[in-house]
Amino acid sequence: MKKLGNIYITLVLLFLYVPIFVLIVFSFNESKSTTFTGFTFEWYEKLFRNEIIISSLINTVIIAIAASLISTILGTFAAI
Repeated sequence: MKKLGNIYITLVLLFLYVPIFVLIVFSFNESKSTTFTGFTFEWYEKLFRNEIIISSLINTVIIAIAASLISTILGTFAAI
């Protein structure tokens, strides 16, 4: 029974992490199609030259830091 549980956990983890790994690999693809033709940083260069995306990234980081600080303060007060 324990072996069945290990197989189940392995399948669930593969189901969750394989698509992420595939997405990372294909984000460096030279072609726009799904066939891997070569390695390039072109898409990341275009990404970081886009001002709208950069401002969205900065806003996201600010909100994440603020949410973390506020939740830490509230959690500390709740624990005390």
